[in-house]
Amino acid sequence: MKLRTKLILFTVTAICGSLGVLAWSVNRFLRQQLEERQAQESATLTEQFRREFKHNGDEVAYALQGIAEAEGTLRMAIDLSRAQSDPSVYARDAQAIANSRQLDFLEFYGDDGTLISSAQWPGRTGFKNEWVTQQTDWNHLEAFPARVELPDKTDLGLLAVRMVNVGEKKLYIAGGRRLDSDLLQTVAVPAGMQVLLYRNLQDTFAPEALTDSAGPAEQPERFSSVITSLQRQPRADEYDVSTTGVSGAERFTALPLTGRNNELLAAVLVGSTPGALARSSIYIRNAALAIGAAGILFALLFSWPVSRQVSGTLERLARAAREAGALSFGGGPLFLMPSAQKIFFPFLEREFPELAPRYRALYEKSAYLGRAYKDALAERVGRIRDRYGLASGPIEYRPEVWVEEQGELFSIQ
Repeated sequence: MKLRTKLILFTVTAICGSLGVLAWSVNRFLRQQLEERQAQESATLTEQFRREFKHNGDEVAYALQGIAEAEGTLRMAIDLSRAQSDPSVYARDAQAIANSRQLDFLEFYGDDGTLISSAQWPGRTGFKNEWVTQQTDWNHLEAFPARVELPDKTDLGLLAVRMVNVGEKKLYIAGGRRLDSDLLQTVAVPAGMQVLLYRNLQDTFAPEALTDSAGPAEQPERFSSVITSLQRQPRADEYDVSTTGVSGAERFTALPLTGRNNELLAAVLVGSTPGALARSSIYIRNAALAIGAAGILFALLFSWPVSRQVSGTLERLARAAREAGALSFGGGPLFLMPSAQKIFFPFLEREFPELAPRYRALYEKSAYLGRAYKDALAERVGRIRDRYGLASGPIEYRPEVWVEEQGELFSIQ
């Protein structure tokens, strides 16, 4: 292998190796920093959602309490407690009251759970609700997620129930607001993070039920295993979610919203935007490739003339030796003890000043240059020697008469 090729390969290998280690270290450090930051932001967003959810629930409970304490509601409860009362008189009251209290859902039930008035389904009056009568302390309970039956579909709401007692009779008031992606708009989401809401209205995973504050979520199918796991066992946990088109996975915190019987009704997922960590890794990799390509190009531009200069010097020396009648050509690395350096370095600075700094650097720490340098020099000299037909070892030559006296290489003082 030629010196030029070796020099180029060594330079390219050194650049690629150094950049590879550097890119790996930077990517690992940056990934750790991003993961720690995202973990902190996920915890902050999760706590923020809990507060907003409780605040919305408190508003619903307050609205229901206000309805229960209203004078019109008390008159309704007294009237319905009579044996000869007519519940149909109040069939339209729920709609007007719901509008005044800014509620999406509102229903009044009699003492036995029979529906008297409904804001969301007026035609359902007379339907008997069993679960509303099973609780005796509704007035002390907070709002809760629940499925709400509508004429054409099932919706999800954040409901509260309050009771008005008249003697032994009770009037139940159940109402609340729709639980959907509008709730996410109250959460301040930083750049690179996202908060998703899944409304669990079906037995199996439904991609269209996963939304963010702006609408349908991106790549909802990747959350299928997370929702399935929550449907089996609703509990707050962390999940790794793969992203289509990028390597690695994103870490999401899942917060289940359960109903009165601990069934999963909705889930909030807090995590990074798709591929945020992967994009950072790709950016680092591309930057390393770009720097590496520039370094390799520079190495080629630099190594080529240097290698040509080194090889060219030996080429000229071998050619001159051949033209002068030399029969052999050889070379080896210098062995420069400190005593020899005191004579050799001044000689270089005087006769070959361009080489002096390089030789001082080579022999700064040792009088030897090492095995690798010796092998490379032997291979280079051998290749040039073969090109000019010179022998590897000295051939005995005894001229009858010396034409000139041999000159001194160094002046010894």
